[in-house]
Amino acid sequence: MRCIKIFMNTFNLDDLDNLTENDIIIIGVPSDYGSIYDEGNMKAPEAIRRASLQYSGVNYDVMKTFHDYNVVDFGDIKSYKDFDSFLEEIKYVSNKISKIKAYPIYIGGNHLITYPIIDGLGVPKENIGLIWIDSHLDFMDEYPEGKKFTIATVLRRIFEIENIKPDNIVILGIHGNTHGIEEIESAKSSIPSIYSMSFIENTGLDNIIKIIKNQFIDIDYIHITLDLDVIDPAFAPGVSVPEPGGFTSREILKLIRELSPISNSFDIVELNPLKDNSDITAKLASSIIIENILHRKNGE
Repeated sequence: MRCIKIFMNTFNLDDLDNLTENDIIIIGVPSDYGSIYDEGNMKAPEAIRRASLQYSGVNYDVMKTFHDYNVVDFGDIKSYKDFDSFLEEIKYVSNKISKIKAYPIYIGGNHLITYPIIDGLGVPKENIGLIWIDSHLDFMDEYPEGKKFTIATVLRRIFEIENIKPDNIVILGIHGNTHGIEEIESAKSSIPSIYSMSFIENTGLDNIIKIIKNQFIDIDYIHITLDLDVIDPAFAPGVSVPEPGGFTSREILKLIRELSPISNSFDIVELNPLKDNSDITAKLASSIIIENILHRKNGE
């Protein structure tokens, strides 16, 4: 089977020095570092790129096409030899892109990639807003025991980055039955803005979106991270830790369309192609990326 290296058959970019602030750059991060359960996330970038080829990139409602934008594909970050170089390489790429002020879209890999992305941003950490869309808090200090860098600890590690402000973090979509009591208590005492699926259902998605936009109105840099397991497995079965009761595909697309105009970078994580029936999740992930691009404020 041919390896798909370019998202939506757009342009390849081999050297970040050729990137400009008008570019949107796709970056694959094929890694299973920090996985706890099934491995397979490292195959996600190729699966999402392949799934993207079914789309024309034209949006019916906004009458725009993906190909009107300056989208380039950097390929995959994969020259790391061990865990430390994995973190450093992602951190380097994040830092360089943020200083150029291009718009990056990172395709994981699992959720651990978000830590070096945030750690590497070349902007003052106190000015960073983080929208964390996930079934899980990922706020354990260690899990499994003795492991500080896994998919269950990644938000805790981000929270500990110097000058990151808890008030600038919003967590959306928490639900399911895989949390720990101590983890929940620690997250609630540390991060004021946690909106569970039940809270979103009772408050209304439109109202939640308004709350988030108002909260981040004075924030200079906003990163959105989307763990695909926040979507109900009826719509996204191909994830490592599926949790029934999540967003529908229509709801998640609406959320991304509404929040994309305020974002400066985006990552999408936790697709496991080995568990994805008929590429359903990969196709949804591709559509989410396209909608993120079409609805960016700078693209209007």
